[in-house]
Amino acid sequence: MASRIDPRQSDDTDFYDVVIMGGALSGGATATLLLRQNPGIRILILEKSTKLSRRVGEATVEVSAYFMGRVLGLTQYLNESHLAKQGLRFWFTNDEVKTLAEASELGPLYQVRVPSYQLDRATFDEELLRRATVAGAHVVRPATITDVQLCSGKEHCGGVVEMERRQRLGQPRVGREISAMVASRLCHAQHRH
Repeated sequence: MASRIDPRQSDDTDFYDVVIMGGALSGGATATLLLRQNPGIRILILEKSTKLSRRVGEATVEVSAYFMGRVLGLTQYLNESHLAKQGLRFWFTNDEVKTLAEASELGPLYQVRVPSYQLDRATFDEELLRRATVAGAHVVRPATITDVQLCSGKEHCGGVVEMERRQRLGQPRVGREISAMVASRLCHAQHRH
């Protein structure tokens, strides 16, 4: 059973029903699915980079391809913009091979029911973030999380995030540090009650 989020009625333009830290696959997909299930909620996605880059996870398996294609509705985009693997495939190169089309290929003869894909994660993540924005999410980038304040679970607010736009060079906080900050706040809040 899917739960629904009731959008808070507020004239405060800085208020968001949901704040998502990170705008790649998880952040973009979360925003898309929340907006699909809860039209009218305000979602803020905070992304530390100005442009998403390639990363680990560029080859998908069938279950993740099913989620991206059928659940997120990206089948046409995946087929047009990324390489369908049709199961495990291998490309062999030597010094004379300059493009993928010139490489020797080994793989299944028949197409599988749900293909997997070789993704360019930079373009895939940017497209997913673009679609989340079109669906209604607001994206701030580059953003550095400087503080997270959590409210009581009985209150509607859910938390306040302070952020600063990165104007200078410096090391941004990464996901583990943010998770540790939130976990630390939760632990302190539990001990007080």
